[in-house]
Amino acid sequence: MGLKLAGARRVNRGGFFGTGIYLAAMSDGSTEFPAAGAYARVGSTNIARWEADAVNGWHVNLDALDFPEPSAVLGAPAFGGFYDAQASGNLLFTADLTGDPAAPGLGASFGADARSMRLRFNGVGSKLTPRGSILAFTEGIVGGTSTTRYVSVHSAEPDATGSNQEDDSVPIAQTAWSEVGTQQNSIRNNAAVDFGIQATDLPDLMWVALREGAAANSAVLWKDAFDNNPDDPAVGDRLTFPENMITITATID
Repeated sequence: MGLKLAGARRVNRGGFFGTGIYLAAMSDGSTEFPAAGAYARVGSTNIARWEADAVNGWHVNLDALDFPEPSAVLGAPAFGGFYDAQASGNLLFTADLTGDPAAPGLGASFGADARSMRLRFNGVGSKLTPRGSILAFTEGIVGGTSTTRYVSVHSAEPDATGSNQEDDSVPIAQTAWSEVGTQQNSIRNNAAVDFGIQATDLPDLMWVALREGAAANSAVLWKDAFDNNPDDPAVGDRLTFPENMITITATID
């Protein structure tokens, strides 16, 4: 259960909410109940009706999402799924329902209560920060069509506002990221990220981060430790991440 490829592509670029998401009732993690008789998808097209929890990276639904009253007796839904369209479309995300709800009878209401759904992408082991998870919903990790993010390097793991930063951040446009072949849930820099000739002797660099802005205390959205220990950059060295060096992956199930 969890994020699907179509959802991951939106998380990376453009935002999971996109132009709207539609809740579906499912009998298992891949089978949707038919719309006929009951369980037609319920739209949540107003992203302002999802409240962000900046501390934990959650988004919580502010409105109840109720399915139509059944006109036929169907099975009990065990999973909920989000799609990108009212009908057909792409499955974005699935999760099992808690409490083992029974099949609703004729004339009974069924759905999700307000504030009963919490979604986030910065769980245990994730390289996203809470702020990165928030933006993954609204505009994408690397942003929308006109967004610029910033890359910074650090001598130790950065905190939420970029501690241990060395050198100035370097801007990187949304267009400077490309999906990785058939692994479309991953994106890489398609152009070099150049910090220029070093005028001072920097300490060993151990972490790279993607930042929301250029300021020294700008929010860290994503961070990763270097795969190996690079040489200590000396005065006169050029510090550059070559093309395809930085990879950001939205984990899918």
